[in-house]
Amino acid sequence: MNKIEKSKKKYKEIKMTTSKRFIAILILCLLGFFLGQTLFCETLAEPPSNFHDPDVGARENPFLISNLANLRWLSETPDVWRPMIYWDADLGDYVTERFHFLQTADIDATETMNWNQGRGFEPIGNSRNTFYGWYNGNYFKISNLYIYDPNNTHLGFIGLGRWLTIENIRLEDVNIITTGEVDGSRQYVGALVAEIDGNSSLIIRSSTTGDISILREQGNVQIYVGGIVGQAFYAVISGTYSMVNIYVDSIPNNRVMVGGLVGRSTGPPSITLAFSYFYGSIICVNQNSQVAGIIGSGYMSYILYCYVTSTKPFSHGAGMAHGLSGSYFYPNFWDIEATGASIGINSIDSTNYIDIQGLTTAEMKDYAFYKDAGWDFVDVWFIDPEINDGYPYLRNYPPPVVSNYENPIKPLINSIVYPNPVRGVDVTIKWYAPPSPPHSASYMGGAELIIYNIRGQLVKRSSDFETRDGENVFVWDRRNEMGQEVASGVYFYQINTIPEKEKTSSRNLGFRTGRFVLIK
Repeated sequence: MNKIEKSKKKYKEIKMTTSKRFIAILILCLLGFFLGQTLFCETLAEPPSNFHDPDVGARENPFLISNLANLRWLSETPDVWRPMIYWDADLGDYVTERFHFLQTADIDATETMNWNQGRGFEPIGNSRNTFYGWYNGNYFKISNLYIYDPNNTHLGFIGLGRWLTIENIRLEDVNIITTGEVDGSRQYVGALVAEIDGNSSLIIRSSTTGDISILREQGNVQIYVGGIVGQAFYAVISGTYSMVNIYVDSIPNNRVMVGGLVGRSTGPPSITLAFSYFYGSIICVNQNSQVAGIIGSGYMSYILYCYVTSTKPFSHGAGMAHGLSGSYFYPNFWDIEATGASIGINSIDSTNYIDIQGLTTAEMKDYAFYKDAGWDFVDVWFIDPEINDGYPYLRNYPPPVVSNYENPIKPLINSIVYPNPVRGVDVTIKWYAPPSPPHSASYMGGAELIIYNIRGQLVKRSSDFETRDGENVFVWDRRNEMGQEVASGVYFYQINTIPEKEKTSSRNLGFRTGRFVLIK
């Protein structure tokens, strides 16, 4: 073989080797690209499906938040945070209205931990653009929301809100972290809302679970931290609970106020906090921090029918409140054993009216103590040893956490609504109880069906049911307590059952909730 032929052969070998390498590299690049898209891609902001409707955002046609893309759109679109101002020809004047938002599905926000170069979810509303809005969570949940921003002054699902209405929202497993030095002299941190800045704001039937971590080794900052709201001014908060674990490690130069529900209230005018509870934990390394189960510092606050317990003892502080002035407490309880707090309120002045009581864990789970204090266990509260570890819970808003308590009597095993959706016919709700004692229908002393609308308002209460082969059946004619046919919409039902021998007891040992859609 001559030199020319050898050179051609060598060239072909090099060419083939190079081609193979190129193809291999190309395959690896494409594989890396697609894997990267799968593992690290971000959901992009996307306007709601009804964005182009002419009247979208009005109460009758709210923006529909159906997925994570819609939620990101809301968090990154300040134009819909501000109120609408338009001319009303009939009134002959300008009218100001807020935009309305309605969540229509559960939203998993796990991927937010990779958003914005690791800062996570951008709060809705901030110190530059306040959120004036009405957000209805529609009893759906937002889970695994991640917020990490060392310099932001407002950290929460909603950062800064005014003339705000939040209802029927479940924030589950939220994770909020802040470190470093904040851009300002104050920082507000709240799982649901960092700061409410007045104008008759309202939070109702809402809850939070998860973690808040404040790690600050520098600065001279006032920090207000709450399981629901960091700081509240001129607001009503009712029918809420928080199961957030709060951890604060801050140098003494920083003044920290921590409340299980509200970090700080300020006025006048006052805030009202009612029919709510805290069941999380509070650990503050700095012993100079103001720590309490309900409110870290309260000025002109009305705290009504609330209680506090904890998954672990507080690092220090009071069971209910710290630093009160001109406030009214009636009647409230805290768990002395679970919280480790020997006092209910620390640092008060003579202008307060205080009705609080510390109880043992066993007493906190005893209906009699609440009944004697005038708590409403017909329409507002309920106690069941299987739910909320035996502590009281909101009757139409049960918590997601169920204890491991084993009840020897379980008459309620399963329930179903049919048809669902319901269109033009009566609603049938049935549940199954095994026929053998002590679970048989004859063993049951009674059953009660309670139906609520999407606003949590009582629609119908009935004890008229039939038993057919071990299945117990309610039939609802779609009429309310006044005999009026109800409107289309989402409805929630609750069935409570009581065994015969427990008929005079305050407990119900069978419990089931569900949801159905009614269409005319």
